[in-house]
Amino acid sequence: SGALQLAEQQYQKAMETAERLRTDPARREQAEIDLAAAYQRLGDVAMQRGQWSTGVQRLRQSLELREALAGRRPDDLKARNDLAASVQRLGLVHQLQGETDEATKLFRRFLDLCRSLH
Repeated sequence: SGALQLAEQQYQKAMETAERLRTDPARREQAEIDLAAAYQRLGDVAMQRGQWSTGVQRLRQSLELREALAGRRPDDLKARNDLAASVQRLGLVHQLQGETDEATKLFRRFLDLCRSLH
């Protein structure tokens, strides 16, 4: 649809901007937060189009960044919450694809992350 295409273009621009800003040490942290969000949104768009492997790839890229961010900032509740949300989203995708072992592993990790938030 036109709205989906427009959204994808905006997320692609956000990704490119964040990738460029990521090279500046003063802007790296925020750029990685923005990049993780852009990857997630691009993954969502890909899956809405039925492009599952591209969607999973983008969600994994988002998850990797969020793992690094949460690892560097263990007391940052937002970083840990974003990580938990990424793990849950990826688990749902694997569940929808019928990959129950991977989905179960991710859901268990999600629950562990949720418990650590409280």
